[in-house]
Formats: sequence, C-alpha cells, structure tokens
Amino acid sequence: MATTSHIFNSCPFVFQLFLGMFIAILALMLRNVSLPWVFLGRKFSTGVLKYWFKFVMDFVFLVVPVLLVMTIFSQSLLLLACVLTTCLVTLLLFIVCEYLISPDRPAMRVVMNKLIDESQQPTTFVTYFRWVEEFNSTMLLTVAAAILAVDFPVFPRRYAKTEKYGHSLMDVGVAGFIFALVDEMNKAQLYSRYWWLRSSYVVLPAIGLGRTFVLSVLNYPQHVTEYGIHWNFFYTLSPTCYRRGSLSCGKICDRVSLTWILNEENLRETLFTANAEGICSLMGYITIYYLANRAIRLALGGDDAKSIRVKSWIECCWKLYAFALIFYGLQLGAEWALGEPSRRVVNITYIFAQMSLLTFGLASFLCVQLFSLIAWAANVPHFSVGESDLFLSDIVVQPCLTTSVNRYGLACFLLSNVLTGVINFAIDTHNTDDVTAMCILFGYLLSICLAVHLPAFIKWNAQRR
Repeated sequence: MATTSHIFNSCPFVFQLFLGMFIAILALMLRNVSLPWVFLGRKFSTGVLKYWFKFVMDFVFLVVPVLLVMTIFSQSLLLLACVLTTCLVTLLLFIVCEYLISPDRPAMRVVMNKLIDESQQPTTFVTYFRWVEEFNSTMLLTVAAAILAVDFPVFPRRYAKTEKYGHSLMDVGVAGFIFALVDEMNKAQLYSRYWWLRSSYVVLPAIGLGRTFVLSVLNYPQHVTEYGIHWNFFYTLSPTCYRRGSLSCGKICDRVSLTWILNEENLRETLFTANAEGICSLMGYITIYYLANRAIRLALGGDDAKSIRVKSWIECCWKLYAFALIFYGLQLGAEWALGEPSRRVVNITYIFAQMSLLTFGLASFLCVQLFSLIAWAANVPHFSVGESDLFLSDIVVQPCLTTSVNRYGLACFLLSNVLTGVINFAIDTHNTDDVTAMCILFGYLLSICLAVHLPAFIKWNAQRR
C-alpha cells in the first residue's frame, strides 16, 4: 500500500503529463481559429503555394509545440501554456465580436439541433469515430519525436521510461497506440482475396520479427527492461488487434510473477523469462483496449447512426471528460491501495492512469473540433462560406498533415524508427549540444511529415490538372 506522501509526490509528474497534452490541444485550437482568418474562409487548394503554406502551418501548430514540450520548454510548460492561451483568447474575442455584429446568426436552438451527416461533414473528424483521427496523429507524431529526442541530453530524464514505478511521458506511448486501436478496429473491414496477408495479424508479427532480427544483426543497443530481449512493440500490438479470445493470454500472469520481474530476480534463462515484461504486460494492454472501447461507446450512447445533432456531440464530449475524472479517481484509489503505476508489468494503477490521461486527451480533441463545428453551424464569419462550398474535403479547417499521417500511419512509424537508428549510428547523440540536437530533431520530424504528405500532394496535383 502506498503512503499518502507517495501519492502527493507523484502529482507534479501527472500534472506535467496533463499540461503537456493541454499545450498540444491549445496549439491545435489556435490553428483551427487562426487559419480560417488567414484564408478568409476560402478553400486552400487554389494553388501550390497555398497548399504548402497550409502544410507549413500544420507543421508549426501540430508538430513544433510537441517538440518544444519535450525539449527546451520542458521546464517552462506553464509559460508556454499561458502564451498560447493569451493568443487564443485574443483571437476568440475578435471572432465573438465579429459574430455579434453579424446579421445572419441563427438562434442557439437551431445551432444545437443542426444535423451532422457523414456525407455532409464540416470537418473530417466529427462523425462516428472519425474525430479520433486528430488524437491518433498527435499521438503518432509525439512518439516519433520522443523515440529520437530521448537519446539527446536536451530531453529531460524524467520524461524517459520508468524502470520500475512512476509516471513519465514515454510510458504513455504503447498505451496510446492501444487506445487509438479502438478507432481502427471499429472501422468496416473490406475483405478481398488474400486479405489476411495484409491484416494486422500477419503484418505486425512479421514486422516485429524483422525488427528483432535486424537489431540482433546490427548489435543495436536495446533497453532490455522495456519488453525483454526479443520482444518489441509490434508483438504487443498484434494480440490486442485479435480481439476474440485474446483475454486468455493474460491468465499466465499473477502477482508473484509481477513481483519477480520488478525485483530483478529474472535471470532470463528461457524464452519466456527473456521476454517476461512483454508477455506479462499483454493482459494490461488488452484491458486498456476494452476499457477504451467501452468508454467511447458509452459516451456515444451506443448510437452507431450516421447522423447526429450538434448537441449530441457536446453531450459526448462532457461524458468523456466525466470518464476521465472517474478514471483519475480510480487511479488515486489504486495508488493508495496497491501502489504506484508500473509500465513494465502494466498493473491496475498504470491502467487507470493511462485511461485518465488518454480519455482526457480524446475529449479535448473532440472539444477542439466541436468549436469549428459550432462556428460553422452558427454561420460565424470565415467559418462558413456558403452551402455550396462548405462540405468539401479540402475545407480550410481540416488539417492536411493529420490526414496524411493517419493514412500512412504504419509507414510513418517505421520511417521514424529507421531514421532514429540511422541518426544514432551516424552521430554521438548522447554528447550533442542542445542547439545541434534541436536542429536534428526539427529536420527529422520535417522529413517524416514531408515523406507521408508527399503522396497526398502528388494525388492532389494530378487531380488539379
């Protein structure tokens, strides 16, 4: 049982995690508020320069703040949050004033009862499960930034993965991917010939096996206490994707085995003991998946309809915030009764801690999209340019970068792993000064974003001609 002092000592770390996510959300909100003004509510796809200007804006608002949070601004999170909040409030004041003098504003009852249809969406996010896209892309870009940044001195050690117990930024990674799987597993599956060769049940284990082989051949340094000797992230993700009957794999773990792992009594003499962390954590990650799936469905009210009113999405948003608060309370209770969270064994405290943080993030991303939705429904200037132009895939509010990252998510993650390995082989990252490290990280993230966005540009350019 943890003492009360341990719980209060962990609060600053938990607060930093929530504050870091809040900064990413503020940056996205600032982007969605400012960009319609830049384009005056018009489409961006009228020229190559405007197209790439929007990409640069997306990179500045969606990627750069995440990088700053985990590097040079890691000691000034409150300052960064205050600056973003001040800019956002200033812009919102102008928008509210412009709206109040607008002659075309509808009654609030009309706005709240406005129907949102999947074929008529003001953004690509606010339909059944599609608003998870923004959360998924931010999670993926954060992980991509962290896996390289952790090798530089500019990355605070308190953000690195914990060895036994505690809270840290990098402990969120796998849980975040599992949480995001809820969106992918609820999408309709189109089966074709040899579909199973492209399924997660085949692709993920194959990539995991390839990663294990390549790292062994290259003698690449690995953090053994993360998953074990041979295990890796892709092996963990694979059984989670296979939902039916996957709960049975967790029965091999009990409290004795978890204590045995954390007390460093594991000599790693057999295949099981060599990968004890990866195998014994499966049950916890599968639990996170089922909790996330259930929480989202309860927030949606169990309604899988393709049309839903604006007020229903607002209700969904506050329900998710309520779930986040409930999970946080359960985390504190588990921390007091059972001890601190442990990423290595994914104990119940860790599960509740991740569910609290990730549900809060998901609710906040939905809240950001709801602002654009309500602004469109209320005919706010620059957010609604007429019925004929509104429901187009290239509406200005839609972040083009997040669409590309989600479409090529696996390629983005694999590319980030390959580039991380290449950079670590090429330079001594552990003895790199902060300025050089920031330049490398900036170029690394820009290269990844350009690589995943280039196919979308080629397709757009071909259609334009």
